[in-house]
Amino acid sequence: MAKAMPSIARAPFLRDSKLQQLLRVLNAEGEARVVGGAIRNYLLKRPVSDIDIATTLVPTRVAQLCGRAGFGVHPTGLAHGTLTITVQKKPFEVTTLRQDVETDGRHAVVSFTTDWSEDAARRDFTMNALYCDATGKIFDFTDGYTDCLNQKVKFVGAPSRRIVEDALRILRFFRFSAGYGKGAPEKHGLAACIRARKKLRSLSAERIQAELLKLLETPRASAILKIMAKHKVLTEIIPHTDEWRVLERLPQDALLRLYVVSRDPLSLQQRLKLSNAAARRIAALHEAPTLSPELSATE
Repeated sequence: MAKAMPSIARAPFLRDSKLQQLLRVLNAEGEARVVGGAIRNYLLKRPVSDIDIATTLVPTRVAQLCGRAGFGVHPTGLAHGTLTITVQKKPFEVTTLRQDVETDGRHAVVSFTTDWSEDAARRDFTMNALYCDATGKIFDFTDGYTDCLNQKVKFVGAPSRRIVEDALRILRFFRFSAGYGKGAPEKHGLAACIRARKKLRSLSAERIQAELLKLLETPRASAILKIMAKHKVLTEIIPHTDEWRVLERLPQDALLRLYVVSRDPLSLQQRLKLSNAAARRIAALHEAPTLSPELSATE
């Protein structure tokens, strides 16, 4: 049973006419709600960019209704029930409620459902499992509202089970702790990530790269990376230095921070499948003066 929550009817993202048009079309036959990041970011007073929608309608029906309404329909993740719908060129990801049937730590086989609590139960963190309807009413099946306001990054259900479903959630736990958390990482989630750290070896370099670069852009990157290094999680990703004092003084520049924290920066292009442009920048940094804690901001 979802807990009754305060309304966020005044949220600017929710009052967007394009979003409301899409919700009206989907709600005419099924039920649709905004889910995840938009609600989380609004509650934490962060910018809202992407808006994701969950619906009880199956993808084929979503496509039919949206096409009939004159919206753009793009099957960007059909295997997982996701379509990208564009309303006057503004994109929204629309995903049918689902539950995991089979997982191997990298890929999941899903089945569709009309049960909102089942959909919430398969999400990664409680703060990402919040839903709101077109009027701003919040639906919370995992106590994510409280965790969000307290900036507590907590797995939905058993952390070990969420990690078995997708090993990337280890890195997402640290990335969200750096970007949305406050204080030390939640202890049960941290313990599960430490135990499962070797599962990171099964992930593609591209998936690791995407999460690591996002983590490196956060204000708390240095503190969280230090925890990852202490518990040998960071070692599973890259050979690293312990230049935490330098890292703390750097701007929120992912590649610059990656260069400083890597013990072998010239191997990063191959290890993380960096783009040629990113690799060129790493090479240029390698030719530049050595960074140290003594360098002032103007040097």
